[in-house]
Amino acid sequence: MKKLLALTLVLALSLSATGCGGVNLNFSGTSPFRNIRDENIQSLVETALGEYSGQNISVGVMRGRETCFRSIGDGMNEHTVLPVGQLATMFVGLLVANFEDNGWLSRDEIMADWINSPAGVPTGGENTTVRQAVCGLADWGEAKRDENGYFTSGMMFHQGFEAPVEVRTEGEPSSLAYAFLCECLRQSYNMNADFVNLISNQVVVKMDLQDSAFFRRDILASFDGFESSCYDLMKVVGYCGSMLEYDDSLSRTVEIARKDPESQMTLAFDIYQSDGQTVCFKSASADGGSAYIAFIPELEVGVAVIADGEVELDALGHRLLDIVKG
Repeated sequence: MKKLLALTLVLALSLSATGCGGVNLNFSGTSPFRNIRDENIQSLVETALGEYSGQNISVGVMRGRETCFRSIGDGMNEHTVLPVGQLATMFVGLLVANFEDNGWLSRDEIMADWINSPAGVPTGGENTTVRQAVCGLADWGEAKRDENGYFTSGMMFHQGFEAPVEVRTEGEPSSLAYAFLCECLRQSYNMNADFVNLISNQVVVKMDLQDSAFFRRDILASFDGFESSCYDLMKVVGYCGSMLEYDDSLSRTVEIARKDPESQMTLAFDIYQSDGQTVCFKSASADGGSAYIAFIPELEVGVAVIADGEVELDALGHRLLDIVKG
């Protein structure tokens, strides 16, 4: 009995220390991966990574549920946690798909209808849809943060009052438009909801991302305030690429997020065509870290790459994807 009590206390303290107390976690405690058995793939991955000697990089390739991880650099391994910049925006895209699946909010709905504030959205942005914002098509400029890098709701509405508004066919996400998007999602779900908790519980926890967390709690944390590991990014690849098993709700969410016939962007990912196959990918850099993920659902293959510092990883990611495709 004493041993059971001690174990319970240790578990409770562990959850409290990691910020997980009070959250219904579904961590399995076991790896979802099997080691890749193809020695040729292992060798080719090591060769590709070896050309980046002198840098700190961790990579993973997946074929079915078989996975190979390799790392170079001091202290680097697949569980090394680093900032992943705007790669975090894929989680908001998945959240939009989750809302659509539950009938809470459509990607074609107008954001202004869900912003409950006297200031409203920027003048000229009244007809901006959720889809335009989440796909980076709504450009309201960049959010100016305080000296500590934080951004509050008050700052959002103040800066939005005079923000220039543009709708484009493609481009980089506008951090100010993204802040309004996150506020729209929060209010459409629950006026009193905390957005970081919302996106964590509806998306991140369901993927069992044990190395990952939001390192800020402000309104733009889901834009570029996330840190993760190659191991966890490989889980994201597995769930979104249909290589790993998941519950029906997450399955429907991923399917909705991957389909967007109106542009070369899905709700959560960018896409390109390779050998007649659609490749879903996402890449980003931030102070202290860079990341790249890609997967081909039809072939059940994918890659994840993470680096210490601002490193261009697209070329390495493309090469690894070609290797695992065979």
